[in-house]
Amino acid sequence: MNDDTKRHELACGGSLISPNKILTAAHCVTEFKKTTRLPASRFKVKLGMHFLNKTTNDAQLSRNVKKIKIHEEYDAVNVYNDIAILTLSSPVEYTDTISPVCLVPKCFEDDDNQQVIAMGWGNTKSGGKDSDYLRHAFLSTVPFSKCQKKWGDDIDEDQMLCAFKKGQDTCQNDSGGPLVMEFPDDSSCRFMQIGVVSFGDGCGTSTAPGVYARVKNYLPWIEENTN
Repeated sequence: MNDDTKRHELACGGSLISPNKILTAAHCVTEFKKTTRLPASRFKVKLGMHFLNKTTNDAQLSRNVKKIKIHEEYDAVNVYNDIAILTLSSPVEYTDTISPVCLVPKCFEDDDNQQVIAMGWGNTKSGGKDSDYLRHAFLSTVPFSKCQKKWGDDIDEDQMLCAFKKGQDTCQNDSGGPLVMEFPDDSSCRFMQIGVVSFGDGCGTSTAPGVYARVKNYLPWIEENTN
């Protein structure tokens, strides 16, 4: 999120993937429709948070961002390789409420027709106001062929996956947040991140699936940039 003295402006979501790394979307940390990186000093990360408005929040920890790594082949026009990693000013200690999302290769399953959860504090309707509390959208991944019928040939199956449920969706300012699968009986894969919120249409009012960066195909890049 952006930080302006004591006021807080929600910019995007993100997920903790190591003690000092946040996974988010490239378009969250670049100028609109450009690949020009915004300064790291513009962003502050809040962790362990449920409530948020422009003047207050219940975050347990706050960290400045000291470095932004954007995928080298990010294309702002076509929204290809829409993924980035933030390096925090100092590591965080894991607790019951602040812990990393799972990125375990063996946990990835077939993407089609999986029950997934997207979350964020973004707009409650298209062009509306941000939510004051963390919301969840319960979706299903859809076969890429169905997604392509809605979005056309410009979307790329290697880079993107799609999820949809009538009346539920991500919205503006949810970008960069995680799309996860839940495995309640597997501690190593409890919340497995399969996507990064990238773009969509209508915030639940459209029949077009939301589009997410396909995390499993970026695992080598993520590992290379998180050590």
